[in-house]
Amino acid sequence: MPQREIHLQSSSTKLDESCLVAMNHQIAGRLELAGRLYREILREEPGHADANHCLGMLYVQLQQPAVGLPYLLASLETRPQNPDYWVGYLEALLSNGQFDDATATLALGRQHGLKSGAVDAFAQRLDARIRQSNHDQRLPTPGPRPVPARAERRRADRVAAKMEEALLDLLTAGNFNDVGAAARALTERFPERGLGWKTLGALQWADGRPDVALDAMEKSVALLPQDAEALGNLGALLTKLERVAEAETYLNKALQINPDLAMAYPPLGDVYQFQGRYEDAEAVFRKAISLPFQRANWHEDMRHTSLLFALSHNPKIDADALFAEHRRVGAAARRASHQSRRARQIRGRGDHR
Repeated sequence: MPQREIHLQSSSTKLDESCLVAMNHQIAGRLELAGRLYREILREEPGHADANHCLGMLYVQLQQPAVGLPYLLASLETRPQNPDYWVGYLEALLSNGQFDDATATLALGRQHGLKSGAVDAFAQRLDARIRQSNHDQRLPTPGPRPVPARAERRRADRVAAKMEEALLDLLTAGNFNDVGAAARALTERFPERGLGWKTLGALQWADGRPDVALDAMEKSVALLPQDAEALGNLGALLTKLERVAEAETYLNKALQINPDLAMAYPPLGDVYQFQGRYEDAEAVFRKAISLPFQRANWHEDMRHTSLLFALSHNPKIDADALFAEHRRVGAAARRASHQSRRARQIRGRGDHR
């Protein structure tokens, strides 16, 4: 048997063993520890069916079925022949009040041979919930008429959209004292909306809490899989944590979605440097320098110094070429310093008028 195949089988066995450990923690009620283990497995193997299923059911257990649905769907897509994965996904839809989706999914499963006592029991509970919902909507009340489920969902969507708009306004205005509270409120009321998790993760990282931020960023990526900035944020954090293989995956995916996402290039260059791929790092840092990049001042912009570091480790770059790059960076720094000083002088004159 080839050595690589042996290694892959060994790695897969270790992940399966870790998943069993996580399941035991979950059964014992140690949900936070179980969730952390499931996420570590999925970082190693995103398509691990059991870890996706169990993490999704953990969120259902935490009464956050909307957050669990993407994981449960991933497990079902990986192993559609497993009836437990169908039932888990159906249970999350039911818990989330998505009766129409649950009905359609149940019918699809039965078309593909889904049949068991658990499936029959779920069908009965789904039917009872639908009949109860219809009955509740028909009951006369002294107050306003009951709102149909779809209308209620539309109303909730409007409320969520307004909360997201208010959060974006705070971010645009730079009112960071209130951004954290707004992001937390959004995640608590609408945990299935990714913007709150995305913002909260960025703030937690900025506050020096990378472990907490990592959980929020992973949730944002699960809910916003095509959001380049969310992917880039997670990739950048993983780079700082020196989990370079995972970081590279997320950063490259972010740049596939948005090749001009300037913030994703510097951490990708750092990833390549960790891997000893200095020529690739050089190309990435040069691309980063070519794009607009917001920083408080020039000295906080590490693209130029990172490029110099990559060049210094490239044996194909001779001393003259490296010295020329240093001169270029020095000249750019002097220009930036002059422009900054000039801007302060202009602002100072304006203040004295």
